[in-house]
Amino acid sequence: MKFLTYLQRIQRMDRLIRMQATGSPCELAESFNISESSLYELIRLMKDLGGPIYYCRNKQSYCYHENVLLEFTYRNVS
Repeated sequence: MKFLTYLQRIQRMDRLIRMQATGSPCELAESFNISESSLYELIRLMKDLGGPIYYCRNKQSYCYHENVLLEFTYRNVS
């Protein structure tokens, strides 16, 4: 998968998690047009990056344990 595609998915996932509007893993994978196993890989990557993500069965959504700021920057350091 292209790096830019990964970044875009992570940014979209972050936005949905903040709104607590991801839906079930199956629904979320469908909305991203990826398999559930690819979705779990994406979530694992976000956790590896420090995202305190968990799935709330009551809200039927992925959520953050605490407020976090997901930020990607590109800087020219010449």
